Amino acid sequence: MRKSLALISALIVLGGCGGARDHDADVASLVEAERVFGRDVAEMGMKEGFLAHLGEGAVAFMPGPVNARQWYESSEDAPGLLSWEPTLADVAASGDLGYTTGPWELRPEGPGTEPVGFGHYVSVWLREPDGVWRVAIDAGVPHAPPEGPVPELVARGHARVSDPFE
Repeated sequence: MRKSLALISALIVLGGCGGARDHDADVASLVEAERVFGRDVAEMGMKEGFLAHLGEGAVAFMPGPVNARQWYESSEDAPGLLSWEPTLADVAASGDLGYTTGPWELRPEGPGTEPVGFGHYVSVWLREPDGVWRVAIDAGVPHAPPEGPVPELVARGHARVSDPFE
């Protein structure tokens, strides 16, 4: 009986170790997905860039909630450059749900011109079975121009430069 109990305990412990995720790698892959999303919007335009990264049931706030894919598919491409950079990111222990947030800027005349719109965004991401991250929820708010430099990226649960929540 004791040997069976010890064997069952060992299998439970080893079974849990086999499925352990690399949190740092998960967060790094999410941050890279966010940055690729931003580059695609800059290169393809807002409409095609967003459509390339939205999940099937994605929700965006325009300002109320809408089906994001349907909204972008039925909209004309907006002129200018929307750019952003994540400053905070984290991924669930399961490795299939995460979020990114940070500042955005809008340059209606395109790259190399002064931004006229500023704000912050939050994106909630789902990782598909093939490992690709897709945006599930996209939301942003406008605000006045920032008064200082953009903070460096903070990846929750990682060694960090600084953490605005501590």
